[in-house]
Parts: sequence; C-alpha cells; structure tokens
Amino acid sequence: MNMKEYVRDSRLKSVSVNVAATFVALIVSLLPLWIYITLHALMEPAGFWQTLALGAVGLYFLGSLQILGLVLFGLFMKLIWFD
Repeated sequence: MNMKEYVRDSRLKSVSVNVAATFVALIVSLLPLWIYITLHALMEPAGFWQTLALGAVGLYFLGSLQILGLVLFGLFMKLIWFD
C-alpha cells in the first residue's frame, strides 16, 4: 500500500466515523422530542383542557431539554468535524 492509498483509506475511515457519531448524537439530542410524542400518543388527551395541559407540559419539557440538546449537538458537531 503506497502513501496515497493509505491517506485515502484513513480519510474514508475518519469520515465514516464522523458520520456515525453525527447520527448517534442526533438521535440522542432528539430523545426528549420522541419521549414527548410517545407520551402524548399514549395519554390520548380528550377535550380542550387535557390537550392544553399536555401541551403546556410539552412546551416546558421540550423548551428546556430540546434547546439544551440542540446546543450540545452543535458543540459536538463542531468538535468532531472541525478538529
């Protein structure tokens, strides 16, 4: 294996690891959204007040955890892609 092939293979492995890490980080950062959607589907709110209460809890839950997750996702992407 000459130097050009080694560099090409090394870059390909590096990019594939970065893509896999990006995919895992995206799944983890969107976890609060999936939890809320699952809970909303399981609770099946009936009526205005139940829907409003569940929506308010969802906004609070998603508003805090989702924004934090997306900020951490952005920092992680900067760390792995722009070394």
